[in-house]
Amino acid sequence: MQDKPRDSTVNAAVLARQTPGFSGAELSNLVNEAALLAAKTSKPSLSAELLDSARDKALMGVERRWVVTSHVFGTQSPDLIPVC
Repeated sequence: MQDKPRDSTVNAAVLARQTPGFSGAELSNLVNEAALLAAKTSKPSLSAELLDSARDKALMGVERRWVVTSHVFGTQSPDLIPVC
């Protein structure tokens, strides 16, 4: 985390308490994921919010979005359609 730019909201001690049991490699992946999120959202540095989002993704996986629709193609049962 020392080689990545971060803002004043990032506290390494808090991050360590929020990620019990993470290995060094997992923490490195978490910081890299936060850096990718920062790049996607055009943020100049890592924030606590980005690290929280990266931690959630590491713990729970990629966010999946689904839309429940009914009466698709004349059917009466609801269908799940992935949203890209």
